[in-house]
Amino acid sequence: MLLYRPEYYNITEDGEGNSTIGVAEIIIAKNRSGPVDSVKLRFIGRYASFRDLDESFFESYEEKLFKEIRQNEFNPNSRGSKMNDIEEDKPF
Repeated sequence: MLLYRPEYYNITEDGEGNSTIGVAEIIIAKNRSGPVDSVKLRFIGRYASFRDLDESFFESYEEKLFKEIRQNEFNPNSRGSKMNDIEEDKPF
């Protein structure tokens, strides 16, 4: 399996004029029991994640993640760190 990201090499457009920003190509170069082929995926470097190329990842995922973080932040069942219980530093 090989990974190719044109954006890494400062190639921002393919031969047809399509943007290559956020696009990765996974290439199956050897396969003893099956075909060799390649597939294009959406690469999200911020999360080191691959998604379907058609998926509108940036809007839906980040909104969902933000809502989860905000929801967990005010969750009364969550416990804070015990470090917050320290009133003041004691001398050694």
